[in-house]
Amino acid sequence: MVRWRCELLVFTLLLAGFALRPAPSHAESPLDSISSPVRRPAPEQATWVGKIPIIHVGIAPQVAAVELSSSGAWRIGVVGKRRNAEEITAGGTWRFTADGTRLRVKDHMGSTRDAGDDTLFAYPAPQSGTPMRVNGQPYRGEMLVFAAGGGAITVVNVVDMESYLRGVVPSEIGRAGPDRIEAVKAQAVAARSYTLAHMDRWRPQGFDLFATAADQVYKGVKGEREDVDAALRATCGVVAVHEGEPIQAFYSSTCGGITAEPDEVWGRPPQAYLKARRDSARRTGEPFCAQSPFYRWTEHWSGTELERILKETLPSVIGARNPEAWGPLTDLRLRDRSRSRRVERLEIVFAKETFSVGGDQIRWILRRPGGDGLRSALLLSLDVDRARGRVKNVRISGAGFGHGVGLCQFGALGMARDGYDYREILHFYYKGIHLVRAYDRWPG
Repeated sequence: MVRWRCELLVFTLLLAGFALRPAPSHAESPLDSISSPVRRPAPEQATWVGKIPIIHVGIAPQVAAVELSSSGAWRIGVVGKRRNAEEITAGGTWRFTADGTRLRVKDHMGSTRDAGDDTLFAYPAPQSGTPMRVNGQPYRGEMLVFAAGGGAITVVNVVDMESYLRGVVPSEIGRAGPDRIEAVKAQAVAARSYTLAHMDRWRPQGFDLFATAADQVYKGVKGEREDVDAALRATCGVVAVHEGEPIQAFYSSTCGGITAEPDEVWGRPPQAYLKARRDSARRTGEPFCAQSPFYRWTEHWSGTELERILKETLPSVIGARNPEAWGPLTDLRLRDRSRSRRVERLEIVFAKETFSVGGDQIRWILRRPGGDGLRSALLLSLDVDRARGRVKNVRISGAGFGHGVGLCQFGALGMARDGYDYREILHFYYKGIHLVRAYDRWPG
């Protein structure tokens, strides 16, 4: 039901740009060349080459109500009828709700309108140049608003790639000081590549990507930083590709000393460029991410507390039924490990039922006492105290934070501090990739 798709660019149109200069000789892959096997656009698509992609971000999906405003004048209209857009004075706020499948609007004058099944768009008036605000938060680009069914509405931010990344990269890796700048550049290329590889991922819901950790954390103008903008400009349009396609550039906070592969974490098909590897320098052997506060950690539960958590999470994560019939928690056992030493099979034993879970599911089943997911599935030890046939206490020590696939963000920061540049960092975490410049024009 995507009524608004009018400018979506396919990533294959973006890979006929300029070659990057060679990386230093100690890079894992010494050259990034336009002569690498990059798929060329079809002749009839050539007019799109070099344009900045337009991203549709679900910033308020399936919500009950939302308000749009701007500190300057702005315009609103029905998609497909731009000439009839209505101009709103600075500070004017419109409130959107839904009645079943019909969009309802309360305008800045207090009048209520029925927009039915139309998709509305809103954008800053040309003379104002001030960003649109969604529930008070500023975003660049335009907004789309439509009824999403069930009395809910969805707001989508339509924004160019580089403006989108301005709101993503600081949220994902933080500031870009002199000792961090190359890691931030690597994060920018990874985020850009991830975006292109996942365009249209949530098409049935009306957008490309969520604005949360379900894809990439995007905070709009509020998340931007001038120092990170400099890193983005330096890598404008640079994309990591493998066999002619942008890579699924997964990344996480801390790998814990070794990265993971997609099949062992999510059960997805393996990728040649996402291989488990030691996160360490050849000359010292010390992991690049050893300075992360999550490099090593421990968690404790009482048996009663963990039993309660498991009877909530097992039904929601793996669809287990009838927790009231399982009886008390009697044991937890580590059975198998994957190539990266993450837990491949954890047995959770109740008196009348046994479950086997592995990979990333472990993080969401063994929730921490505060309610957050376990930091990683790279468990170093599992100690279970039992008494009278029941679990009394559980202690887990582990390593890392996140799924561990692809770029390790604290590892990238460690590499940057050790003098590696962003190309070397990317080649370290994504095996056999090439870097190409898909476009080199900064928006605006």
